[in-house]
Amino acid sequence: MSVVLTFLGIFAFFILLNCPIIYAIIATSWIMLRWGPIQIPVSLIGQKLLGGINSFPLLAVPFFMLAANIMTNTSILRRLVDFVTSIIGFVRSGLAIVNVVVSMICAGMSGSATADTAGASAMIMHAMIEEGYDRPFSVAVTGASSTIGIIIPPSIPLIIYAWVSNSSVSALFLAGIIPGILIGLAQILLVMYKGHVRNYPKHPRVSFRQMLKNTYKAIPVLILPIIILGGIFTGVFTATEAAVVAVFYAFVLGLLLRELRLDTLIKCLAETGVTSAVSLTLIGAAAPLSWILALNNVPNTVVNWFLSVTSNPTVFMLMIVVFMLAIGCVMDNDPVIMLTTPMFLPAAMKLGISPIFYGTIINIALAIGIVTPPVGCVLFVACAVGKTTIQEVIGEFIPFYLVMIVVLLLLVFFPQLVLYLPMKFMPGAV
Repeated sequence: MSVVLTFLGIFAFFILLNCPIIYAIIATSWIMLRWGPIQIPVSLIGQKLLGGINSFPLLAVPFFMLAANIMTNTSILRRLVDFVTSIIGFVRSGLAIVNVVVSMICAGMSGSATADTAGASAMIMHAMIEEGYDRPFSVAVTGASSTIGIIIPPSIPLIIYAWVSNSSVSALFLAGIIPGILIGLAQILLVMYKGHVRNYPKHPRVSFRQMLKNTYKAIPVLILPIIILGGIFTGVFTATEAAVVAVFYAFVLGLLLRELRLDTLIKCLAETGVTSAVSLTLIGAAAPLSWILALNNVPNTVVNWFLSVTSNPTVFMLMIVVFMLAIGCVMDNDPVIMLTTPMFLPAAMKLGISPIFYGTIINIALAIGIVTPPVGCVLFVACAVGKTTIQEVIGEFIPFYLVMIVVLLLLVFFPQLVLYLPMKFMPGAV
């Protein structure tokens, strides 16, 4: 247990110094190798770092990001927004409901919460403010609904978890569908209640002819999630190949719409390069540290500690949820998955918990973390796009935190909600 405490102490020290997480992880690895109980050449850090990102499944990360950037920089997402608005925008809090529904649909295309926040949801947010919605509420709806982007498949964090845990990506994607829908429905009920209490405006009802026109324009966009998820679940292509298909589809659609010019494409590639470099470097930096922890028998130590505390799978998962909600407030989800999975998953499996169930639950808990201060990246993006501050919007976020946590606890107590689809279509992978 001393190795675990040493690791936590060193890592916390660098975080308190406001050191970037990437450098904090690498520095912790270097110190533990240099002065740890097992003497190994420090040069192995570089080898393990490069080996950590030398993985075919991880190619899905930059490709899904590129597809999201292409859709954001063309009118592809605008067509989706117009379609959903024409269907349900006329009810009380209509645009807020549209915000959540569009996030649920976009979740089936990009796999990124940040992309949704800065893309389609940002457009709806500005429209909400113009129609008379409170700015903090508009920002809260946008940020909270964007978390669905990494719960409903495809999901970049689930791809990373699948790689770390050697689990089936397809089974994890199936497991995320029902929880994502439940969270979306819970958020819709919340915004409907808020709209009734605050008398938020209704969006003007469009004519039937305009509705048909918007539907026709949105058909190419609505086909994309079907292609991605249908191809993965039927075994036509892997999650990585699905990401390439998504890029190709978005690229061709952008050309057909005559909106994907050379300068736009260069911008998309540059943005994807930067964001992918950050994500993959984090993954690579976590690889040597995970290896060092394994060498020092940390996973077995953690397993024994948890088993000494409880042998009840539900109690164990509640402890994990509390931990993930807390650490999600100060760390991004990707490094948390990379660092904690090798330690906690063996304990979960020892208690008979499916790695598919465990991965889905921690992904949802960490999704709540990305809109939670002080380090919620989606919270920062939503506030920046909405031109407001965290202090002004945090009060509006609290009800969304509560409904998402309630759904999360419901999933912990009723694992069948998570495992139903994987057990039905991929029983061998659960």
